[in-house]
Formats: sequence, C-alpha cells, structure tokens
Amino acid sequence: DGAESPVVLSDEICLVPGKPVVRVEAAPGNARRIFTGIDVVALGCDVEEMVWATLTDYQNLAKVVPNLVSNTVLSAEAHVGARLQQVGAARLGGVATFTAQTTLDVREYRHGLPPNMEADHLDGQAEQASAREIGAALPLRDGVFPRPYSISSLPHRDITMKA
Repeated sequence: DGAESPVVLSDEICLVPGKPVVRVEAAPGNARRIFTGIDVVALGCDVEEMVWATLTDYQNLAKVVPNLVSNTVLSAEAHVGARLQQVGAARLGGVATFTAQTTLDVREYRHGLPPNMEADHLDGQAEQASAREIGAALPLRDGVFPRPYSISSLPHRDITMKA
C-alpha cells in the first residue's frame, strides 16, 4: 500500500540507499500509476552506468526482473527506448497463479525527465493525504508524470513505461 514510502519527495526526503520503493496508485478510469525508485550509493566502478545498462538491456530483462515470465523485444532503438511485450506471473495464496500480459512503450531519459514532462500540481509543502487525493484525481496525460521519485541535484536517470 506504499505506507513505508513518502508520498512526495523533496530535498529533505530521500530514498533509502539500496532499498527499492514501489508505489501503485489509482488514477481515473480504472487506470494505475506505478512509481519505483532506488538510490544506489557505491564507491569504485561506475555503478550508475552498470545499473542503467542492466535496466536498458531489454533482451535480458526477464533474467533480472522478479515475476517477469517472458519479455519479447518488438522493436528497439539504442539510447531511445523499446517496445516490449511482457508476461508476468504471481502466485496467489499458494493455490493459483495470476498472469498478465502487456505491451509497453519504454523511453529512456539519460539525464532525467525534462521539466516539461513533470506535472507542477504539487508544491513542496503538500501533505501526504492531500497529495494522494490530488494524484488520484489527475487524469492520465501522455508524457506527463505527476510525482517524480527523484528530486535531486545528484546524477539520476529516468525510464518511463506506458502500456
């Protein structure tokens, strides 16, 4: 339910290094918005580049993404993104397996989302309850993301996926 992760990130709130945050939120029209983020802190090799290379190795995503049963690359363009057909599965209560298939358009933003793709409906003072209400009421808009999970002057990259 996202109770452990903050609703709004600011310069004073950050992710816990090494611990992924995933939040699924309702959106109008029986849609869902899914946000995920992870902070990686390491010395030595270029960890940012290694993580990016793993996440953009579309041919091999099923090897590193839990519950991803199959991943077919329908088309891809280096440093831009890909169209993927994916099947995921999860065991429900040990008695049944739920599977779902989707086609995703994936776009890479090596230097983070451009400002015109971030919705400006939240100010830095928004309290958690009101932020959830605002987010649930916002209609889905192609190419606009309501609440980024990385507000930082540190290097970061974004990947968007749209079904």
